[in-house]
Amino acid sequence: MDHDGRVAIIGLGYVGLPLAIAFEEAGLQVVGIDASETRIAELRGGTSPIDDISDERLGTALANGLRISSPAEAGLRDADAIFVCVPTPITDSKDPDLGPVLAAGEAICGSLRAGHLVILQSTTFPGTTNGPFREVLERSGLVAGRDFDLAFAPERVNPGDRVCCRILVTLGGSGEPIGNIHEKFKSEAHVGLGGTRTAGPGSCLLCLEFRRCQRFTLEDR
Repeated sequence: MDHDGRVAIIGLGYVGLPLAIAFEEAGLQVVGIDASETRIAELRGGTSPIDDISDERLGTALANGLRISSPAEAGLRDADAIFVCVPTPITDSKDPDLGPVLAAGEAICGSLRAGHLVILQSTTFPGTTNGPFREVLERSGLVAGRDFDLAFAPERVNPGDRVCCRILVTLGGSGEPIGNIHEKFKSEAHVGLGGTRTAGPGSCLLCLEFRRCQRFTLEDR
């Protein structure tokens, strides 16, 4: 998957940072992007804000080429795959706030090019990927499924889990680049990545719910 060797990850929290480091450890060129200047300074200084990533592991990734950047300096156009791992808070009325997701989409839109693979990995409701998120991206004049590929991969991170340290990825979308990135998940499983590919964002969410039910059933035994 040489042409998918450059990965950009927007949002460096408990989902995005472990993913960025796992990709770097798999030998890919990675740029981690965050809108917070405080978070950028913290990470560039080698201090990890999450328990699952030690300062030592972060420092090794930085020394090996992991770049930490603001959206304006990231060079998204040079990436082959872009993961969106920004938070999705809720409003005072308990409705999902898609503001961070759509802001990430706007940041990508300005650099979107033919051949890009964009993967939404933020927790959100069904229809977001092919609805408002896609609409923002297509303001670029490019069309998902024709000019670039769009997929959804719900985050499955379990913070604090020291038993299963692999990052499991369920990827829903279509197109050859998605098949390539899925193969990369499987081929790099020995460094902590594993993957399952589904037919689309909707079936991807359904698959995730089945797996949650299975996990809760096993935990109750």
